[in-house]
Amino acid sequence: MDCAEDGDLLLLGARWAGEQPLIDSRYVLRSRTLKDVKATLELQAIREDGIVVFRVHSVKSPTFRGTLTSQAQGSRTFPDDVEIVPRDELDFGKEAIWPEN
Repeated sequence: MDCAEDGDLLLLGARWAGEQPLIDSRYVLRSRTLKDVKATLELQAIREDGIVVFRVHSVKSPTFRGTLTSQAQGSRTFPDDVEIVPRDELDFGKEAIWPEN
């Protein structure tokens, strides 16, 4: 995974394995071990090289947003203990988990 900034937006890119996701679908970024949700993501694009680009829709805390921003600016490596999984609307509903910080 990698992170980039586009103006005020944070974008996440990931090499996708498995069934191709749908544009505009929602996902969550969570810790692998504790399954703690860190951010909600919206799928923006699927590139020809298999990279899926997500827009960070909302984040759990300003601290984690800072982590993503630092990684996008090249001053920090991307956390390796996170995964992207489909967002379960039964658990979270249709709206964002947190208002944007």
